[in-house]
Amino acid sequence: MHNDGGRAINQDSVFEIGSVTKTFTALLISLAISRNIIAPDAFIDNLLPASAQLNSALRNKIRVTDLASHQAGLPTLADDQYLASLLRLNARQPFAAVDTRYIQQVLSSTDCVTDYGSYHYSNFSYALLGLIVEQCTGLQYESALAAQLTGPLSMARTTLASPLAANQAGGFTRQGAVAERLIANKIAPAGGLCSTAADLLKYVTAQLNPGDTWLGKAIELSHQAFCVANGFEVGLGWNSISDGARHYFEKTGDTFGNSSLVRFDKQNKIGIVVLSNQQNSSLVAEIADELYCALL
Repeated sequence: MHNDGGRAINQDSVFEIGSVTKTFTALLISLAISRNIIAPDAFIDNLLPASAQLNSALRNKIRVTDLASHQAGLPTLADDQYLASLLRLNARQPFAAVDTRYIQQVLSSTDCVTDYGSYHYSNFSYALLGLIVEQCTGLQYESALAAQLTGPLSMARTTLASPLAANQAGGFTRQGAVAERLIANKIAPAGGLCSTAADLLKYVTAQLNPGDTWLGKAIELSHQAFCVANGFEVGLGWNSISDGARHYFEKTGDTFGNSSLVRFDKQNKIGIVVLSNQQNSSLVAEIADELYCALL
């Protein structure tokens, strides 16, 4: 669990899963589309809270599926001036200041999009999706998640970051230093969830066997390609990757001290979850590749 302790990690140990969270947020949106709460081609204009001001140049421009497939061309909060300013404000916890007001300020200040229709990974887009989830469900994001996804899938240990759990894995940087737990605030729909190997295997099982339910239909929709990136297709939350004769879906996630990867191959009925208490995405990917090859 920790470098300085002797307690072993088990299937119920809690990890921060970072951007794997995006697949849950996108699935909530897919569920709203499947239930006809949101139209498949709906623009975001009438889906956001009334207090959110959309610049005239962006009206009737961005669809909700554009947000979920990273092709809206909006700011990223990852490699842009907004992250730089957040780091100046709080270098250790840059997303702590991202509340609803901040998200709406960024949106109202955005008067153009960058290469709309092309893949540009965006945490900000998923923060907006979180507001849309709250608007169309009438629930706070975590409550909507519990009611519509983690509850039905019996994923009781999949929640937003909470006070340190007894079985919470430690967090360590790539260099091995102790890392702070992520304070996600309203960026949580992009990367704020914690989960366990046991819970995520239930999630993978649902991806492999969606079933003929509203949730099953939403899962199938989230697997459809909405955007083509360099070397893979992008669904709603998931990357769809073809590697020779192999085809699988994948999402990775990193926080300050944890890394994660979820992969599933629908044809071969293979599901893989890798969780690390070190922020080390390349190691997690290497482990997933070795497991995948062994299971084929």
